[in-house]
Amino acid sequence: MVRYYSFLPRGGGLLEDALSGLALPQKSIPPKYFYDEQGCRLFEAICELPEYYLTRTETAICAATSRKSRNS
Repeated sequence: MVRYYSFLPRGGGLLEDALSGLALPQKSIPPKYFYDEQGCRLFEAICELPEYYLTRTETAICAATSRKSRNS
């Protein structure tokens, strides 16, 4: 008999996620609740615009940090 186990955290619903986030010292709600499907597509399109440099800058910082830590 083969058994499969998932060690990933169980996905909570909106109520569970909101209560967990609001119980933290620095309150937060997962951003997955900020956008519907159309809003997500719009945000992804915005991230690809030349004027929206944040995503590219964050990716470059992460890549540089990763290379630096591997070379240490």
